[in-house]
Amino acid sequence: MKTQIFIENDQLAWESLISEFAQNPQQSGHEDIESDEDESKDEEDEDEEEEETGLRKFAKLVLPHVALVLLTCTYTVIGALIFYSVEQPHEQMMKEQQVSCLGERGKNK
Repeated sequence: MKTQIFIENDQLAWESLISEFAQNPQQSGHEDIESDEDESKDEEDEDEEEEETGLRKFAKLVLPHVALVLLTCTYTVIGALIFYSVEQPHEQMMKEQQVSCLGERGKNK
């Protein structure tokens, strides 16, 4: 019952709009005829907007991945530099001990 009332009300609303438009077409707020130039400009604008949105979608998809790879590489390089600076004194000391140990063995032969 409710559905039937809505359909009847909707039909009445459309019929009233159509009759108003038929009586006063100038009050519709739209131009009746557009020139071919306006249509081609509109199509070009839409194509440019689609390209821009396509580029934006691509950028939104690719840039986070590129940023993560660059961040990971930077993190790795910084970690390597810190490790090298912390371990360098100990490594240098171990090399000196090994060289002195080899020098003592060469003297003992």
